[in-house]
Amino acid sequence: MHFHRNLIVKGLPSPDGGTQQFRLLQLNTLAHWACDGETDEEYEQRTVLHLQHIEALRPSIVVLEEVDGPLTAPPTVPTLPQRLINSGIYNGVSAGKNNEKGDETWVLYRNDAAAVSTSLKNDEKEGAISHFTVIRFDDGTSSQFAICVKLRVTAIDTDVIVVGHHAKAGRTEENETTRICHSTELWRRLCALYAQDDAFLKGRLLLCGDFNAGPHSYEGKYPASWYPSIVEGLWGAEGGLVSAQRSLVGAEGEAQSVTTFKLRKGAWIEQCIDYVFHNPSGLAACGGLQLPCQLTAAKGVEEVNAAPTPHALLPQEGLPKVGLWGSDHLSIAFDFRKS
Repeated sequence: MHFHRNLIVKGLPSPDGGTQQFRLLQLNTLAHWACDGETDEEYEQRTVLHLQHIEALRPSIVVLEEVDGPLTAPPTVPTLPQRLINSGIYNGVSAGKNNEKGDETWVLYRNDAAAVSTSLKNDEKEGAISHFTVIRFDDGTSSQFAICVKLRVTAIDTDVIVVGHHAKAGRTEENETTRICHSTELWRRLCALYAQDDAFLKGRLLLCGDFNAGPHSYEGKYPASWYPSIVEGLWGAEGGLVSAQRSLVGAEGEAQSVTTFKLRKGAWIEQCIDYVFHNPSGLAACGGLQLPCQLTAAKGVEEVNAAPTPHALLPQEGLPKVGLWGSDHLSIAFDFRKS
C-alpha cells in the first residue's frame, strides 16, 4: 500500500520486466490546507514527497491534476513536472484552467517506456494536426477541461489514448448537473476526435483524473458512487469503460466505491473522487495499489506523526498536528496489459 504523501509502506510489484505491461499513476498534487501561507521551503518539501513516490513506482505514464502553474507556483522552486522533465526521464504536455489560479493538468510519459504516437489524427480546430488536444467545456467558458494525448507504449507496442480530466468541484445539485453534462460532452467530443482512430475503436483509452464525486457518506440526490455509475451508463454501452479499481475486484466491485481517503481538518474522509477508467476489451487491468481501509489510514497517520517531520500542519485548536503531507488526495496506480 502506498501513501504518496509520505514514504512507501508496501510496494506494488513491478511490471514484468517492462515487457508486457505498463503502469499508469494518477495523482492530484494539491494540498488545499497548505496553500495559504505556505513557504517556499514547505512547497519544496511537499514536491519532494511527490517526486519520491513517482521515482519509487516508475510509472510509464503519470497524470497530474491541480499542479501549480505560473500564477501560483513559487518562482524560485521548480514544480513537480519541471523536475520530472529536467531529469531527462519524463516528457509531457499540459494545459491550464482559464481562471484566476490557472492550475494545470499534466500527462507525462517516461522516455524509455512511451513516446508520442506518430499515428496522428486531426483535432477539431480546422483540421490542425496535433499529438494532443485540449477539450474545454461550455464553448470554452468553463474553467474545466480535459487533455487528450496519444502515446505509443513500448511495453505493449501499441498506441494508447490517455485523457486527463479535472471535473467541477462543489457539492451542489447545480455542480452535479454540470459534471454530468461535461461527462456527456467529453464523450461526444472524444468520439468525434477519434472517430477513425484504431486505438480508440479497439478500446485502448484510459480516462483518469479527479472527478469530484462526493463523500462516501453523502446522502443527497447523487450517491457517492455516481461517477462510475454515470460513466458506465453513458459510456459503457458504446465505449465499454469501467473503473479499473472495480474491474480488479471483479463481481464485488460495486461495493468498492471509495477511491480516495482525504485528510481535511485533521480527519480522514472517505470519498469517491480519483478514478482510472478503461475498456477491458482493449486494456486489461492486471494490478493496482491496494486502497487503505479507514483503520489502516488512521494507522498511517500515527506512523507519520511518530516520525520526524520538517514541520507540522493543521494546527487547529483541539485537533492533532499532522506531519508533512504532499496532498490531501491518495494517489492511485494500475498496471495494464493489452487484452
